[in-house]
Amino acid sequence: MLIVAHVAAGLTSRLSVAAAQYGDVLRFVTRWNDLSGYIRQHPLGAIVVDPAADGVVSLAWVRRVVREAPAVPVVLYSHATPDVVQAIPGLVRIGVRHIVLHPGDDAPMRLARVLRRAVRETVTGRLLALVEGRLRQLPRHVAAPLRDVVEWPGAYGSASALLRAVGEPPAVLREMLRSVGLPSAMRLLVIARVAGAVAWLRDPAMLIRDVSENVGYRREHVLARYTVQLLGRPPHEFRAAWTRADDAEIVRRLVARMRS
Repeated sequence: MLIVAHVAAGLTSRLSVAAAQYGDVLRFVTRWNDLSGYIRQHPLGAIVVDPAADGVVSLAWVRRVVREAPAVPVVLYSHATPDVVQAIPGLVRIGVRHIVLHPGDDAPMRLARVLRRAVRETVTGRLLALVEGRLRQLPRHVAAPLRDVVEWPGAYGSASALLRAVGEPPAVLREMLRSVGLPSAMRLLVIARVAGAVAWLRDPAMLIRDVSENVGYRREHVLARYTVQLLGRPPHEFRAAWTRADDAEIVRRLVARMRS
């Protein structure tokens, strides 16, 4: 999945190695303001922040990131300076649950496991974790586009575009998916888009219209039809009625819909 990071220059190489352990895509930004663009436009698995990335500890920027991306886990990765260590209790209180300090705490596999745990906390990450084993049973040329759909719901504009990427006749693909316990490509596309939309809808600054477009629906009413069909609620109700604590239930319902 996509991870975006703003950390001190001395930490980038270790973070790159860790992200590659599980095949995650890592993008670095050089300014705090650039994180907002990623949050608004990309389905993120995690955000890695260093409160001292610019040389001075800034709790205000970390608070802003947590506020702008309420559905995305935030990982603190920083040098273990006295100022950073002193700031940790305050960061934990605002929702930063994953903390890795350098040196001593960021061996590549340790850091990789922290990133993996964070990614698996998102709705999309939970969904991917549940279907990953089935995807591995498929030929690589079939599994790769389907994995892309789950990780990046807006990657394909339509089911026909997804079918072209897979490169198998519809009847053949349908049988391949059925044999590993997956729904049709169209059904999987819809489920992935709803999962991605739920995460973005947690951000009160995101318009429903923009969320709909981000996951591949040009009209809001199409997204609304599918959220009601799959989860029993229109998009606006995910603003306050659901929180990250409800993610497991959301994914359970979506997975159940794969079989119905």
